[in-house]
Amino acid sequence: MGEKKIRSSAGTSVHRIQLEDGQLPDMLNGVNGVAHQTLFRPTHIDLEFDVKGVVETRIYGLGIKGDGTVGEREVDHRWHRK
Repeated sequence: MGEKKIRSSAGTSVHRIQLEDGQLPDMLNGVNGVAHQTLFRPTHIDLEFDVKGVVETRIYGLGIKGDGTVGEREVDHRWHRK
């Protein structure tokens, strides 16, 4: 697992954490814990911070097709501070 800063703007800093295969279980894409329809296999996490703490977390991965194979389209599940 590796971490690197990927961008900064407007008082925030975004860091990316690469995940090892199987480090997180397959999950459904969605927002703030509300799942949608696409199952995906997590590959990395982006964390955005400001002076108050975490602004947004996005877990990214490749979608899993109906036959169980991994597709090429990247989807995510995100949480953001209100």
